[in-house]
Amino acid sequence: MRLLIVADDLTGAMDTGIKFADRGITVQVFPSAVFEEGNLREETEAVVVNTKSRHLPVNEAYRAVYGVVKKALAAGCTAVYKKTDSGLRGLTGAEIAAACDACGCGAVFAPALPAVGRVTVGGVHYCDGVPVAESAFGADPIDPVKHSAVEEIIAETAPEGTKTRVASGPGAFMPEGREIVICDAQTDEELGEIADVVLGEAGDALPVLCGCAGFADALADRLPFEKHPHGPSAGAAKTLFLAGSLHPVTEQQIRTARTAGVACWHVNAADLLDPEGFGKGSGRAARAFEKTMAALQAEGRAIFAVERENAMDDASAAAWAAGIPAEEVPERITATFAAAARRALQTDASTRLFLTGGDTLTAVLEALGVTEITPLAELRRGIVEMELNTKDFGSVRAVSKAGGLGTSADVAEILTE
Repeated sequence: MRLLIVADDLTGAMDTGIKFADRGITVQVFPSAVFEEGNLREETEAVVVNTKSRHLPVNEAYRAVYGVVKKALAAGCTAVYKKTDSGLRGLTGAEIAAACDACGCGAVFAPALPAVGRVTVGGVHYCDGVPVAESAFGADPIDPVKHSAVEEIIAETAPEGTKTRVASGPGAFMPEGREIVICDAQTDEELGEIADVVLGEAGDALPVLCGCAGFADALADRLPFEKHPHGPSAGAAKTLFLAGSLHPVTEQQIRTARTAGVACWHVNAADLLDPEGFGKGSGRAARAFEKTMAALQAEGRAIFAVERENAMDDASAAAWAAGIPAEEVPERITATFAAAARRALQTDASTRLFLTGGDTLTAVLEALGVTEITPLAELRRGIVEMELNTKDFGSVRAVSKAGGLGTSADVAEILTE
């Protein structure tokens, strides 16, 4: 079989694609929605596509997902997995509906990721015991989650008339028509039970399968792929952590790493609005980055991060004073992190880049001219090591992490091990 995994950002694409690659399933990752059937290798069994649609207008996100799914079906994909954010950020309803419309069927949606405390009970999504809208995801400065009931999250962006239902038990997992069935799960075992029931009842006529890396993990063990196990990847001499995410989980990880002795420089977001000047080595952010690079060369690891407190307020005020449109602020900040990645590789092309935040990862890959990614290993839950085929630097090692994923010790352990 050939499976399409379609995600709205790149860290999500990677943390789901690695579930299949780790099992020896041949995975091909496209960092943007621009892919063609002719670019698929014959041996590819799982095709991962990033639609870069999390921050698009609803109608554009719908069209992006619909178009990718239609193209993948024409290229021989026989199953579709719509990857969603584990905290349910993004245009969840619109994108699941688009996948259903493209496939002409309904969807089974199991959004839980129990290993990191994200569970669904009675159709309500929780993060570490807190309803998601009341958690850190509800306070996200760029993409806050406004509801905790999954049906309400779907209804916020789904086309009018989209039918949803919370499953009442194993006998009610399968959708009728194009409805979206929401499945509760509090453990990995329950996700496995959902997968067993759906795959057993559906046969070859699979519904659209939806969820984050948790449900994908269960499916990777059960879908009929040919597996070719591979050994672990080699360690890296130097690792630069570029933290463009403003999520409080990432900030806690940085604090833990600093306590463990990793050199770190925080930069005010207002100083990150001039990517062109940064690339030429000018400005306060560039001077801080020079100190970061000196620490990287001396110690083999270092962190360059955006200061989270009042980040968007400071950046917006600076943008207004400089005559920069407000909508350009996030893009300029991620472009500066992309310039930092290029400067690091120009100094030492063997540097491993550790990137957090889907928008940051996407900007870096575009700046490096990456057209395809090979997942190598999952270093920690949701933290993926990969090989990038770049235009200017050849093969580059990188690690990706969604801003809201991971334990407080994960980053420190990866940087120091």
